Amino acid sequence: MTNSIVPDGETDPSWAYLQSEQANLMLGLASAPIDSTQQAILFYLYFDDIKQTHNIMAELGHKPGAINYPFYMADGEFRLEDPDGYVLMLAQS
Repeated sequence: MTNSIVPDGETDPSWAYLQSEQANLMLGLASAPIDSTQQAILFYLYFDDIKQTHNIMAELGHKPGAINYPFYMADGEFRLEDPDGYVLMLAQS
């Protein structure tokens, strides 16, 4: 974590900036519970071997969806929901 903000009187950050090599991500604490059916955003994460990634996710106890091969992601992608209900799309780069 590069930077974070913890409001006065709180113990958890309300904002964080993460950085790893060439990837940067800013996160903010949600102001209400997450309703995954109302999301209008997908987070795409790219991997070199989507089949291996799918197997690892399943072995770790996650519940990855089936690998699909849509026209825009011919090498494959699958859906995974994180514990907060966010939709993650894991795809082969």
